[in-house]
Amino acid sequence: MMKSGNRIYRNWLYALLLIVFSSCIDETFTENTVEGTFLTVRGITPLGATTHEGTPEDRVVRTLRILAFDRTTGNKISNVSYAASTGDIIRHPIDPGTYDFVFLANEPPHIPVKTKLEAIGNYSDLNHIAYPASFFSSEQLIPMMQEIKNVTVLSNGQGATLENGTTVSMLLLALERLGVRVDVELKAVDDLNSVFKGVIFSNIPNLVPLTAGYDGPAIERNVVRKFTLTDDGGYFADGTATAEWGWGKKVNRIILPASEPASVNDEDEAVIFTVDMVDNYSPSCELKINSSPVNYSLPKNTKLDLTGYIQDPLQVNIIASKWEDVDEDWDIVGVKVLNVSTLETGITDFNGARISFSSNMPIVKVLPELYVGATGTTKVETEKIFNDLVLKSNDIKDNGATITYATSRFLYTYDKASQTGTGYMDVLLDEQNVKGARETYRIVLSVEDEDGGKLQREIKVNTVQDGKRFAFNAYGTGYIGAFFRDDEIGERIISGQQARIAGASERPEDLGAISPWKATVESGDFVVLSSTPSFDPRVGMDDPGNPEHYQVLPNAYKGEGGTYVEGRGRVYFRIGVKGKNTGATPRYARVKIERYGGRWGTGDNQVWYSAEYLYVRQGEEPDYIMRPGTADPISKGPLQGKSRDYARKISPYNLTSPAYYNGSNALYTPVDHKQAKFVKYPSQAGAFFQWGLPKKANQDYFRLAYHPTALTVDHWIKDIQFLNETYKLFLPVWGAAPSSPEIIYDYGYTEVFESCPEGYHRPSDGYIDRVSYNGPYPNNLDQNGDHVIVDTDKNVIKANLVDYSDDIAFSELRQSLFINPLSGDAGLNSNIGGYDGSAGVGGIKVDRYQNFWKDRNSTSEAQEHMKFSIGFYADGFFDRRPVKMGSGDGNYPYCVSSENAQAAYMGILVYNESNGASVFFPSAGRRRNQNSSLEYAGQTGYYHTSSIAASSAEDPHAVWSMFLGKWPNPGLMYQLPTFGQSIRCVKNETSGTR
Repeated sequence: MMKSGNRIYRNWLYALLLIVFSSCIDETFTENTVEGTFLTVRGITPLGATTHEGTPEDRVVRTLRILAFDRTTGNKISNVSYAASTGDIIRHPIDPGTYDFVFLANEPPHIPVKTKLEAIGNYSDLNHIAYPASFFSSEQLIPMMQEIKNVTVLSNGQGATLENGTTVSMLLLALERLGVRVDVELKAVDDLNSVFKGVIFSNIPNLVPLTAGYDGPAIERNVVRKFTLTDDGGYFADGTATAEWGWGKKVNRIILPASEPASVNDEDEAVIFTVDMVDNYSPSCELKINSSPVNYSLPKNTKLDLTGYIQDPLQVNIIASKWEDVDEDWDIVGVKVLNVSTLETGITDFNGARISFSSNMPIVKVLPELYVGATGTTKVETEKIFNDLVLKSNDIKDNGATITYATSRFLYTYDKASQTGTGYMDVLLDEQNVKGARETYRIVLSVEDEDGGKLQREIKVNTVQDGKRFAFNAYGTGYIGAFFRDDEIGERIISGQQARIAGASERPEDLGAISPWKATVESGDFVVLSSTPSFDPRVGMDDPGNPEHYQVLPNAYKGEGGTYVEGRGRVYFRIGVKGKNTGATPRYARVKIERYGGRWGTGDNQVWYSAEYLYVRQGEEPDYIMRPGTADPISKGPLQGKSRDYARKISPYNLTSPAYYNGSNALYTPVDHKQAKFVKYPSQAGAFFQWGLPKKANQDYFRLAYHPTALTVDHWIKDIQFLNETYKLFLPVWGAAPSSPEIIYDYGYTEVFESCPEGYHRPSDGYIDRVSYNGPYPNNLDQNGDHVIVDTDKNVIKANLVDYSDDIAFSELRQSLFINPLSGDAGLNSNIGGYDGSAGVGGIKVDRYQNFWKDRNSTSEAQEHMKFSIGFYADGFFDRRPVKMGSGDGNYPYCVSSENAQAAYMGILVYNESNGASVFFPSAGRRRNQNSSLEYAGQTGYYHTSSIAASSAEDPHAVWSMFLGKWPNPGLMYQLPTFGQSIRCVKNETSGTR
């Protein structure tokens, strides 16, 4: 059947319509070999990211039954059920002849239905069969069906001829679902959180017939589906409040049986939708997909987007569409053919859209300029918007039999003998990099022959960018690691910008070109790399999809094996793992990322690459970084040659409160003793905690967890005085009293202020039952260069320097994280409590100097004692959300989700080179002791220990803390306990004495 303008109906273009077997993504090309006495069947779905494409679960196929009927008599010729998996070619045995075919996918595992299917003897038997409604739900595979009539199977391996006269070597399917998908968005003026219970669909048919001529048992409308917040919370999400509609709720992916009554305008046959408001009025309405003329049916293979405005009565606007919006307007101009899977798609700056195409022309390419806007003639360079779609001169390979055109995001292979070609392009943003941008671009795909004849199609790409992309560099904004829980295998997205090739040593023809990059798995055979972009339609927004729904498969279009990927321009690839970690401890891997660095000669291969490493961890159990004993020997420092008796297994998560974990956004929330929770993702900041308070203080302030980003003024303690009954200072210590307790100490603070959950504790930095000096003390110098102590009354007292470096033999943090544990204090402060040096007040001035590092800003020195990288961490949270930089683009640098208590940051990854073990610390900053203001967020992470230091005028009560950042290098220092900081717990162990 032909349409005007030399266009052909979609039904005959099976060679372009594909359906997935077993997987939602097919990333393979398979040769279309002719099978002599078989009907060869294969298929994948189109992957255009259209408005109504649904989600991967909608496209999964596990079984396929092939029924063939004699064209004349309708008698069954064959009836075979197959198990199918990704990329399978099904060779269905059948004699040459003309047949009507029926394909049934995902048939219900229901004995009465299977019995009827197996017993089919004639096409008319299909009229007796219907699927029960119970097999149409979100938890099950969706049954599908397709009929292709008047197919002539040819002899001698010549393929098959379709009804329109087209001969194909392989029959490719476009199955249609027998169910309906419903997505709901509810809106209301008033806040309905206290009364909204869920939604109800009723008056649903109990059977779904296979054919329009169904003559089986009567269909009854007695099925009711209830979805409640309590029992079905996974279906619900909060909507976006506006000035007009102050409350919203979304209900995602409800699968219902199709409803196709004989009379579509009979109101009694309508499915009823009800908003369940418990004891309040529950508004409802009949679902109809058209008002004029009225149509109450819910046809097969339909996706419904419901927007409900909760008023009296309920008003619902419904958009009904085919599940996939596949364009059918292919142009056929003379002998030139260019078939494209979709002419409109949408992407964010984190995902991509895969567009397939085929042609009979030897040249297919993306033009170097595109159009800006949905209409209009403004042009810009394609390469400045989208990543590596435009061919360069060396991207074209002719081996005599085929011509291949390939960039890292574009591939077209043309077979000269058959004069056919197939290809794809992954549309991915690159140098267009504007936070908050919403823009449409029109890519031009052009086919050409040797004589210059052209046929072109515009592909409209709607783009959304909510955050900012950053340069992929070695010290701050490159990805340094990826994290998976034991049972996670889904995608982690690695991305970053690159500068174009420039410099005096470059060849003139290369100047201004996009820079190449490559990534290789160096260790860890459980890791999979893929250049295929994410197909999550919401990744890059504040509410992305679940990464577990998007498995990482090597891009077989490019022949990837999963251990190596490469590209040009923007660094972008995905990391996944092959399966769950069933071991008792985490497993680790390392990926080498190489970026173009420059030239050392003029030859094509005379270039050098800068290398960074990305450390992969699968497993959430606490683990050693530096192992106890002598497995990781100490070769320098005070503990040289000694064993690590106090190395501990470190949790990969910061602490937060149960309230924040469950979604609270309060300025502060209380935590019971040993009842804090680990955050969900390693990159999340968690909450800030003060070290501890006097035991006799107001208990309402005990163990408060403070918000990681919002300003907290109320309930903030800025002055802590640890005083006994006679108002003399005493020193609080974490541990229990020793056999000979000292009266200056108040023991047992762990029994009141420990927040780590059972089985864990706050790590030590030396002793926990007395003061730990942890190195040469005092590290204060007066203006004459003499060592002095400034006591709490600000008396300046000269003192001899004493080396207390042996204290770090009891430091769990120094031994767990440092290759060579160092002694000393990394803090630095001028005029800590003496006078300011002026003659009028005696001229005394005292400075605290750091004695931890020789040069606190020397990265090379730091890397001798601790192996660490600074940057972004792909843990399924940070790598899926936009970096908005906080309010004013400065308060929360390199932070995602900064407006709530789930905030996540860049940070430091500490690793062990010898076994690949790694742990990540987000740079959450800290809250100032004086006013609770947030400082150093996105730059440094500060972590409490359970050890105290000597008191002074600067720190009347001092506690040791670890800080992890860049410039200065990571270290440990003592400070006031009133700072709000992160807590990282370690696992309880019996080795050593605490």
